[in-house]
Amino acid sequence: MRKSFAAIIFLGTLLLIGCGQKRTAIGDENKVTVICPRPDRAQVRSALELVFSDTLFTPQPEPYYRIEFADVEEYNRYKTHINFIVVGLGTDENNPGNRLVKQLLSAVNYRQSKNGGEALFLTGDLAAENQLYVVMSATDTDHLNRQMQKHRKWLRRQFDELFDRRQSGYIFDHARQELPEEQLFGKYGWGIKIPWGYEILRDSPDSSFFWMGRDLPYRWVSVSWEPGLTVKNEQEARKRTLAYGQEKYGDIRFIDHLYQLDQRPFIDWTAWRSSGLWESVGEPKGGPFFHYIFYDGITDRTYEINGLVFFPGKDKIIVMRQLEILLKSFYVETTTG
Repeated sequence: MRKSFAAIIFLGTLLLIGCGQKRTAIGDENKVTVICPRPDRAQVRSALELVFSDTLFTPQPEPYYRIEFADVEEYNRYKTHINFIVVGLGTDENNPGNRLVKQLLSAVNYRQSKNGGEALFLTGDLAAENQLYVVMSATDTDHLNRQMQKHRKWLRRQFDELFDRRQSGYIFDHARQELPEEQLFGKYGWGIKIPWGYEILRDSPDSSFFWMGRDLPYRWVSVSWEPGLTVKNEQEARKRTLAYGQEKYGDIRFIDHLYQLDQRPFIDWTAWRSSGLWESVGEPKGGPFFHYIFYDGITDRTYEINGLVFFPGKDKIIVMRQLEILLKSFYVETTTG
């Protein structure tokens, strides 16, 4: 973990948490539990939205993280939640948020935070295993907003990495289908992890196309590849992505509505990443998808990796994020897999 924040020492931790083995953190993976006095919640929510404002259209917008507040008196009830934040705002010593924060931080860190210094303090597994625990201590709203703006990318990355680490264990640690994985790599020079429950729907060397899926909820993952660098710019990436559904799946169409495209890191490569909505050509079905296009210079191939979900009437954000973790298990001979 990079040292972007001030060094954190939680004095009194043994008194607050107690001795013995810690339980595994509980709660929804995409919920951020915030302990904060009611009068401060509007300002705190506004500051947190600098970090947690993004949504996924599924087609209804679903936030990547939901912010839920609890009273300071409920600290012991919620302190073992996965994503946990305690906030003390202002300098009033009678503010219950400040009284709690003062117990959690060292005297030096608390005093410096209330004099306009570092306002954000983070550690892992303080009250439970596989937990992210954050203390926010600011002199006022402006101080908190400046600190959140300064650290927002780093802070968000900590939450995302915890989510990926926990979900990767859930997806891959039990009953992976290792033989089909080995056969894929032996046949094509690339591989992808195949969790329990996935069925290979098509494995076509002639068309350079691999497709697997599972139900409950219904989801597909596919990989397509061709020699050389065939997608050179954003316009070509958009055209290829929107054509992929009908070209590869037949009765699935990727649509322009709410379509997003950008360039970002993907494992060891830089990829064109798309997200958007798909619809069935012949039936009233649809849902969200992710799509990656990238060129690998060692194998001299352009790869397209796609994932989509059909889960009508249900929240899809967790399933979609699990699916993206699965897509990122892709590897070629020169990567670690």
